[in-house]
Amino acid sequence: MEVRRSPHRVLILAALIGAGSLACGGVKGMLPKEVYDADLTCDGEAIARTPRGKDCVTAELVCGDSVTGTTVKGASNYGDKFYSGDSFCSSLPDNYEGPERVYRLNMPANAEAEVLLDSPCEDLDLFAIRWPDQHTCPNEQHSISQCDEDDSKGDGSLMLYSDKRPRTFLLVVDGKESATGEFGLKVNCWERG
Repeated sequence: MEVRRSPHRVLILAALIGAGSLACGGVKGMLPKEVYDADLTCDGEAIARTPRGKDCVTAELVCGDSVTGTTVKGASNYGDKFYSGDSFCSSLPDNYEGPERVYRLNMPANAEAEVLLDSPCEDLDLFAIRWPDQHTCPNEQHSISQCDEDDSKGDGSLMLYSDKRPRTFLLVVDGKESATGEFGLKVNCWERG
């Protein structure tokens, strides 16, 4: 697993766009949609040894991080029963019974984050589960307050928010029909206006 750190990106709204521009779409309306290419192939040699972290978490991420990994030999804690149950992540079963990778994202207060997924080889999907507990992972018996999914084939993105307090999310990369493969994740953050 390769993690690259870069500084937390913060946009100073007043200096960049002026207060009058906020009424017409704000920051999201002015930022171009980023295309993320993790520059991966499906040979599996570069990242086949993605480590498995404590409990369900493979690694910790913060704003500005990018990571490459593979779901091969990942944990198999989450499946259709979890995603379509009380977590309300997905409305339809898609046979997510294969291995997944989970990353804990700690967001600062008053921030927006765009999480980008790139996978060249399999049908991997991205989930974001709001989960404040730093020592355990949710299971089917837990009530999940927020869960989002992007099931775009090969890539995807999710927008996450924090308010006056920091928030913790679990980012899950999982494959439909138990698909496995390589992927890249990138987390861009900026201050909420």
